[in-house]
Amino acid sequence: MTRRHTLTLALLVWAAGCNLTHSAGTDAAVPGPDGGGVCCPLAASVTPCSVGLDPLPGGGWAPSLDACAYTIRGFDVDFARSVDERGCPVWRETSRCCLCPPDAGPPPPPPPIDAGPAPCAALSWTSCLARAPDCVATYHDACCSSCEPAGGCADCTDWQFWTCRDARDACDAAHCSTPAPGECAGARPGCEGARVVGPRSCDIPGCVPAVAADGFMDPVEPCVLVTRETCQALCFALPPSCPDGWSAEADGSCWTGRCIPIDVCAP
Repeated sequence: MTRRHTLTLALLVWAAGCNLTHSAGTDAAVPGPDGGGVCCPLAASVTPCSVGLDPLPGGGWAPSLDACAYTIRGFDVDFARSVDERGCPVWRETSRCCLCPPDAGPPPPPPPIDAGPAPCAALSWTSCLARAPDCVATYHDACCSSCEPAGGCADCTDWQFWTCRDARDACDAAHCSTPAPGECAGARPGCEGARVVGPRSCDIPGCVPAVAADGFMDPVEPCVLVTRETCQALCFALPPSCPDGWSAEADGSCWTGRCIPIDVCAP
């Protein structure tokens, strides 16, 4: 065998050894940092929590390439790349819980505490009446009002809803507005005998003028009591037509055929 043949054969053997050592996706063994032993081959990368059943080279130090026996494998176990005490790269198992659900972030805030019903002062006229006896509607005489002082009193009477108050406050304290007679005793007055004293008021607080809707007969009494049902019609009938400035009155069931001042049912 010539020297040329001998050199060619040696190169082939060396190349075959390199192919075995540099397998796909694996870092090759290199001399140890301290000059003794080797840093064993290790898989270049692994899939988190799913290395697989086939063992992969785990790296680390060994006295020789033949002594490199450390491998990693498995499912539901995580490995992280680190460096061992000899300075060689190595795959080490971590404490990560692979079966735990993903972090969903901080827990949602607790539901808001129920603050209870709205304060009386925030309620409309009929909403205030619906909250009796806890809430009480109060009225002022717009012709001579302490709530809206105008520097004098007109020669008229015009009772209008002013505000809704807590019952204890409305009935036990002096305010510019006043409850209807008997309201604090739980006995709302009727409107029989009440007189119309203005375009939208009667001479008894809590009573308002009423006129007939189109196609209906005139009311027997000119004033009607505003109640919690005055603005509630649960029937499917359309409201009757009313003159400008008036709206159809209801009784909690359907329309009564009367019209009352439009601001009574204003929110």
